[in-house]
Amino acid sequence: MKVVAFLLAVVGLVQADECARRIFDAQQAPIAPITVDREISVSEAYEIQSEYNALMEAELGSVVGYKVAYASKASQEKWGIEAPTFGTFFRQQQVLDGGSVQAEDFLLLLNETEIAFTISRDITHRIETVEELMPYIASVHAGLDVPNNRFDRSQGAIQVADVIAMSCATHTYVIGEGVAPDQIDFTALHLTLEHDGQTVYEGESSNVMGDPRRALLLLSHHLLDQGSSLRAGDVVLSGAVAAAYVPPSVEARKGQYVGHVTGLPDVSLYVK
Repeated sequence: MKVVAFLLAVVGLVQADECARRIFDAQQAPIAPITVDREISVSEAYEIQSEYNALMEAELGSVVGYKVAYASKASQEKWGIEAPTFGTFFRQQQVLDGGSVQAEDFLLLLNETEIAFTISRDITHRIETVEELMPYIASVHAGLDVPNNRFDRSQGAIQVADVIAMSCATHTYVIGEGVAPDQIDFTALHLTLEHDGQTVYEGESSNVMGDPRRALLLLSHHLLDQGSSLRAGDVVLSGAVAAAYVPPSVEARKGQYVGHVTGLPDVSLYVK
């Protein structure tokens, strides 16, 4: 039985590696969702993500933070899940506030204004409440999460496992100037995204699990369960407060995006 279990583990690792490579290589043209070929569990999807993240780190530099996806109750109900999912950001994916990216660099560009956190010190043990979490938050920011979907919906329906395997489509993120966390009412922030002056996305911070710090808390648990942890200096984007803005064409992506969050400095990005 031990031999069988070992062989199954090896087969699973090989399949994870193959799936990760397939997603990683989809940088010029989208591919069919990997769940089109077979059903993939959440745990298997995170195994694929681990392999995919290793490929991304080799190309884009060290891990600098994380994102939370499906953080709202509405998005969880839509996708039939009971908890958010998590992805990883790498050094070259950060764009400075007011910086730019090229429209053609995305297969499918999405954009969301989110609450972002910078971590003050390592979280190496399980924290159970947002109150206990506060000393670990160095600053709070308006952030832009600008994912890149590598899957072609015309080739099959995208499942949550596909999104997890793709590390929740991390591609570009921007954070604005930080504010001390004790100045923030996390349950009463209004977020918007403007594209060339037009509001294209809008929602309340309470849409993220009632309080975006709870998304951060769950991420810290997830990383500990994975044998990792949040580290001092890590940036975390805590999740969308509404459906992401998706420009209808490559040309329509272009322009200035400005994220507004109550009581926080704005954050901006140009897509050229």
